[in-house]
Amino acid sequence: MAKKKKNQITPIEEARFQVMVQAVLCGITPDEYAEFFAKIHGEMAGLGLTNPFDDSDSERECDFPPARKPQNVRAHSAGLKDAPEKTLKLRVQMQDVTKPPMWRELKVPADFTFLQLHEAIQKACGFEDAHLWQFQRKAYDPELQIGVPKDDSDPYGFGMEDCTHDARTTGITAFLAEKGQKLVYVYDFGDDWIFTVSVVDVVARDGEVAECTRWKCDMQPLEDSGGVWSYLQMRQAWDKRESLKKKEKKDIAESLGYDSFDDLLEAISDCLFDPEAVNVALAEI
Repeated sequence: MAKKKKNQITPIEEARFQVMVQAVLCGITPDEYAEFFAKIHGEMAGLGLTNPFDDSDSERECDFPPARKPQNVRAHSAGLKDAPEKTLKLRVQMQDVTKPPMWRELKVPADFTFLQLHEAIQKACGFEDAHLWQFQRKAYDPELQIGVPKDDSDPYGFGMEDCTHDARTTGITAFLAEKGQKLVYVYDFGDDWIFTVSVVDVVARDGEVAECTRWKCDMQPLEDSGGVWSYLQMRQAWDKRESLKKKEKKDIAESLGYDSFDDLLEAISDCLFDPEAVNVALAEI
């Protein structure tokens, strides 16, 4: 092993220096730090975690934050044995949107996984698959979390910190197999797009690709627009675009983050539902 050059600062030494500087800037006294250090050191030891500030081996790589423990993922929920012989008709309806409601009715092969269903919802609703998502019985209820788990080997990987079921290997009929059964689909844990996914019917196999057969409301949600509240504001602006006064248009555009009302209308126009394009995209899943 090569020797460390004299006065060379290691990553762990740099990390320690930055922590101490921040402590001084925040006005933390030596006594306060000593009390905190004793507490956190004891808790980490109880969990069997490595102390990131132990530099007994200054050549080692910094292991902070400590590696996460294995997730509780049940990967073998394939669903009904006869799923390849069936087709599900599902209604995907945005919550908190009424008069009119916004929904898409999808026909999907019953042997789809939840990852494939996620892709179908993304395409049917005009999203760009740019955020975390999960299927659950109730939004943010940890009892059931169907998603793609984060890869522990890649701390910057895109995936769920906690999952009960791996969406890549869990068949949709494990939870959506009979008429009337429901789950919720949560997309973007900031904007909180929440959809109710309900089984409308279970029929004999009718095609090998997903298809949007019916829909209500042509306006699609816009990615990173702010969630349902912004969606409803945009929909109202679109519906009243001919009757709004100049100041009203300006205020609405500014409240939604657009330079002008025309820019807002252009963004909405670009996201209007196109059934032909949607079905072309769905066929690629």
